[in-house]
Amino acid sequence: MSIFNTFTEDVKDAVKDALSKMGADGPFETEIPSTDAADLDVPCFLLAKSLKRSPADIANVLAS
Repeated sequence: MSIFNTFTEDVKDAVKDALSKMGADGPFETEIPSTDAADLDVPCFLLAKSLKRSPADIANVLAS
C-alpha cells in the first residue's frame, strides 16, 4: 500500500468518526482537489442536507 493510500484511509477513518459524532452514519466521498490547496477533500454539500447544517459548519468541524 502506498503512502497516499494509507493517508487516504486514515483521513476516511477520521472523517467517519467525526461525522458519526455529528449524527451522520451514511456514506461520504473523498476527492483529490483540482488545486494544490490540499491533498484530499471531503465535499460537504451532500452532507449538509442530512445533517441540517451548513457545508461551512461541517467543514469547520471536520477540520478541527
